[in-house]
Amino acid sequence: MKKSLLALAALSAFATAAQAQSSVTVYGIVDMGYGSKDYTNNNYTAGANGTVQQVQNGALSSQRLGFRGTEDLGGGLKANFVLESGIAQNTALTFGGREYKVGLSSDSWGSVDLGYGKTVSQLMMERYTAGGANNWVGEAWNYGADTTVFATGAVAKVEQLPVKDFTADRANGFHYNSPVMSGVQVSLTYANTTNKDEDGTISNNVKSTLQDIAIVYTGIKNLSIGLSQGVEKNRATAATAETEDKVTQFGASYAFGPVTVYGQYVKSESESTAGAQTRALDGTQFGVKYALNAKVTLHAQMGSVDEESTSGTKTHDRESTQFGAQYAFSKRTTGYVMYGTQESKLLSSGVTNEVKGYVAGVRHSF
Repeated sequence: MKKSLLALAALSAFATAAQAQSSVTVYGIVDMGYGSKDYTNNNYTAGANGTVQQVQNGALSSQRLGFRGTEDLGGGLKANFVLESGIAQNTALTFGGREYKVGLSSDSWGSVDLGYGKTVSQLMMERYTAGGANNWVGEAWNYGADTTVFATGAVAKVEQLPVKDFTADRANGFHYNSPVMSGVQVSLTYANTTNKDEDGTISNNVKSTLQDIAIVYTGIKNLSIGLSQGVEKNRATAATAETEDKVTQFGASYAFGPVTVYGQYVKSESESTAGAQTRALDGTQFGVKYALNAKVTLHAQMGSVDEESTSGTKTHDRESTQFGAQYAFSKRTTGYVMYGTQESKLLSSGVTNEVKGYVAGVRHSF
């Protein structure tokens, strides 16, 4: 009996020690609200105008379910993994990959991960927005296309400004974050997909590379300054030359008391296989966030983007504004309201299309 008790105690101690050195966390976000959008001159269904009112998901934060784990390997070295799926809700729940990475980290040299995750340009875009890179009308970079509402038309789709225009959203490759040294942190994303024949020639499509670097400085209290540049190259077939997409970003934020101000500049360029410009976007977004008290936070932001055509001639002006308020019911549950506008003008005709929308919802994190 005593031997059994001793063995049980030893096993319990071993399990406790193992648990102390490794951990797995289940986490997620559920974000639902009710929203209304008004469209003007957008070729909405059969007419020029229209209104859509419905339950929205992910307006403040994209919904997700994930598993995050870490294991202490000793000597300051840790193993880490992330498995995260996005969640969309229409008539039924659908899941899609957001992030899946595994790697090693150390306080002395930083972290290295392999797998699929946000590029450093995408993270840079999210870092310097007052609205937290939400998904509602008026978020200049992150509010994407609504192909159900917009059909074809002479005026470019006012919502058609997805992140891909500015950043390669995610990459299945190599991700590195340095430790913060003298207030400076360097982050890298590198991805390469290449298939070659036995003679070494590239065949079938098969070359795609992404090189992305960001430098962030936080050495002055309450100040953050960031610069990033990403270049993505793709070869469609062995017989064609590479196309190239390049994005350069500069962002900054500064907090004084309960107020934080944000600013961003983004330049995006796309080139054809012949090296000619096929599209260019040049934009800014400025915003302010105000912590009214421990429960209530307000934000406002405005953005402006110019679009150029193949010839380099400016074709569209896009303007966006957004206002929002959040109320923290608890550390995990937040109520919110947002109102935003986006407008796109076709410069050759002066025709303008516009979308305006409000949403009220609840976000729960676990």
